[in-house]
Amino acid sequence: MRKILYCLLAICLCCYLSCDRKKQSSGQDMKDSLAAANFMKCAKFLYSTFLAPSNLEEQEEYVTFPVFKKLYPLENDLVDTVCAVWLDYTIEDSCTQQSVINKDSHDIAVTALLQAYIEAKQIQLPQNPVDRYKCIDSIITNNLIPDAELEKDCGNQMQINASFNISEIWTEYLRYHYEKLLEELLKKKSISLPLQTEQEAFDKLLEAQISYFDSIGYGGGSASSMAYSQLCDEMYAIHLKGTLDLYFALQAENYKPDKVYKPISNSIIIQEYNTILHAIDNKNYYDYLDIGSREKVKACLSNEQKAWNSLMKVRKSTSRRLQGRIKSVYDNATYRLQRYHLIQLKNAFKGYGAMSNDVYSCLLSDTCSYEELLHTPNFFVKWASLLQGIDKSEQYETDFESFNQPRIFIKYKQPVNGYDVTVVCLPYNYTYDKERNTEIWGNALLCFEKKDSRFYIYNESFSDSVLYYVNEQEVRDNMILELDYLPKSKNEYLSHNSPFFFSDVDFDGEEELIINNWRCGTRHCNTYDVYKITNNEAKRLIVEPFNKIESHAEFDSINKTIILNYYNGHRESYYEKYKQINKSTSYQFNLITIGQPETDRKFTTLSDIDMGLKPKDFPDIPLIKELLDLYNSAIILYSLEHDFNLAECFNWNLKETINKLDCSIISNDTIREYAQNYKKVILSILSKDTFSDSKSIKRIVTTHDTFAKKIIECFHVTDDMCQFYDSVVTGSIVEVEKQIKNNAVKPLIDDIPDFNKKCLYTLGAYYSNYYSTPALAIKPLQELMESKQYSIYICEIWRIWKFISENEVDWLGVPEEEYSAMKIVCLKTILAQIIQHPNDIMAINQFMQLSLMKYI
Repeated sequence: MRKILYCLLAICLCCYLSCDRKKQSSGQDMKDSLAAANFMKCAKFLYSTFLAPSNLEEQEEYVTFPVFKKLYPLENDLVDTVCAVWLDYTIEDSCTQQSVINKDSHDIAVTALLQAYIEAKQIQLPQNPVDRYKCIDSIITNNLIPDAELEKDCGNQMQINASFNISEIWTEYLRYHYEKLLEELLKKKSISLPLQTEQEAFDKLLEAQISYFDSIGYGGGSASSMAYSQLCDEMYAIHLKGTLDLYFALQAENYKPDKVYKPISNSIIIQEYNTILHAIDNKNYYDYLDIGSREKVKACLSNEQKAWNSLMKVRKSTSRRLQGRIKSVYDNATYRLQRYHLIQLKNAFKGYGAMSNDVYSCLLSDTCSYEELLHTPNFFVKWASLLQGIDKSEQYETDFESFNQPRIFIKYKQPVNGYDVTVVCLPYNYTYDKERNTEIWGNALLCFEKKDSRFYIYNESFSDSVLYYVNEQEVRDNMILELDYLPKSKNEYLSHNSPFFFSDVDFDGEEELIINNWRCGTRHCNTYDVYKITNNEAKRLIVEPFNKIESHAEFDSINKTIILNYYNGHRESYYEKYKQINKSTSYQFNLITIGQPETDRKFTTLSDIDMGLKPKDFPDIPLIKELLDLYNSAIILYSLEHDFNLAECFNWNLKETINKLDCSIISNDTIREYAQNYKKVILSILSKDTFSDSKSIKRIVTTHDTFAKKIIECFHVTDDMCQFYDSVVTGSIVEVEKQIKNNAVKPLIDDIPDFNKKCLYTLGAYYSNYYSTPALAIKPLQELMESKQYSIYICEIWRIWKFISENEVDWLGVPEEEYSAMKIVCLKTILAQIIQHPNDIMAINQFMQLSLMKYI
């Protein structure tokens, strides 16, 4: 009924406009406006008569925009109707949030109304999809969202809230509308992506964030609606941008996102989650929560973290199905989402709705640079600094007096590295799980002083093994303690017991000042801040790995390496290994290994690994030479792209490594010239001091895409060829799945003498979930490839083997050299088949498919 009704409304308007356009008189513009206004009245009448009369009346009664209505009557009628449509298709989800029941019906209704408005205003939308969207977005932003500031007294709170709600409605409409358009486009292009799963993961993340908002008290107050609307609007907008990027990239070959983003390590995200969880228990910012409420808040935050991890896992899976330029655009959208989420975490989910100037001053701006994003202190550090006036030395005394909590003055009896050290500590005065009532643990200001020099360092989590475990004195205001300093043992780099110490952690022969952040790390271990003392000034090292040192770190002064061990509770333990790269700048280290205990997963370069197929090892046959050129050009393209990304991500100097890559293995002169040019462009950009600027990135992407396109053109690679192979293989597997019975699969596979059928049934066993875990399929799949027997399913076997290895066995992924070596085994098997049967189209198809898989 609703679909028919709104289609009817659009038709009615077209009739109005068609009639009016036949009348060419001096009052044409006025008549068009009257026709449009009459249509909107008709729309409201039909809506209020047949759908939900109460909703529309409520919208007009409680939230109106008199000035907007007077200035823009047509737009006001449209906004009223769209809001009423929204309300009709939603139900209450919490005190302020609403959930759409039938998004398809809502999309049809609003699309009809928006199209009617565009027709009424005689706006011509561009045909180009990018320009078309920009035009629609401009119409909505500039015309169809009432500005509360135009109203009397710059708008009341209800009008401000309503303005946010209307913006959210339009953003959610555009998001869903373009999701449907993207689904249709993917079907048209026969591309299968788990977008529905991704959408569900995104919705669960937003739902989890709303639950977290509820738990920390966002639901109270007249401005709470604005906070929820702002959250939803921003989340919908960030997701919409990613949808649009993929939608536009699939339609326009020259489409590039407006901005290139950098990936953000998951360890950084985890660190910020841990900071918030620690703050909930230990920071007085959450004093208004009792113990039970704090546990609920932590549970809600943990659920939000799980939802975020699920979304990232789905997007990683989708990314693996994409290639080349489309994959780059999609991954860039993931990096944009990571950036937004890290800002949320850095700000501890503050900054939504109404807030004080003090809170606002502690927020990280969404326009911050990449360096600011990674290294700016979190909200709680800024908040504590704001309250205590640490950055205003003339206000120290006043600020300390303003705290209604004990102040403890500590003086260490012995000089430490020539410094006399005094401390003023403000123990945490809120409820937390104390082990002892007399323990001393809190914020502190440390003063290091020796002849002609003095500097201060703030520590938000100060304590040591004596203050925390041994002290028996009752904690009272103005108490003074003279303590023996707890020195670091000679055989350790990091001291667990000392509140601060000196240690040469960057292997330059000079000791750095290390500040112990008591119980701030994973599983209540300590974290450490590293300070360089230069010209009597302390400067904190905020570069990796020194910005994330914990108790479990391992130091090797002989090999100049640092290993960071992580235990986050969501996975098995893993580690990151860093190595010093320049003795003159001792604190510069490269991340060289990431892995799990008893594994050796490295970020390896590819340009210096021999992964080519040499023509001299095969018969001098034109077809074979052409196939070898196809693979060799693809592996060179991927190796150059892979190593440039490593150089950009980790700031490695890889010019010598990339220069080793031999393009002469390609016999085709044209393709070899494109390969050499791509290599030359990368080397020239790596020679610059900075190569992550937009101009350099654009040049790299353009050269890469040109090279890839030339490979496809030169070797006549078509979608039909890929679809032909996929249809044959997929059809056979589907048939086998129907035949398989779990209790008979293994004997069936073992007893089949035909190798082709053995491969088919092994794949069928995997797809039919015969194996209790997918990882159990790795060995039989690998044995099939290592047998070096040909099958029309060998390409699919390699693809599934690699997919399982990346997703089920090792979360770090299969090392490049391992899966490339297995790919070469399969390619040589296929080439042997082609040499014996040069007219085997399926074998040639397989070779081309496998050569380009992952690379283009």
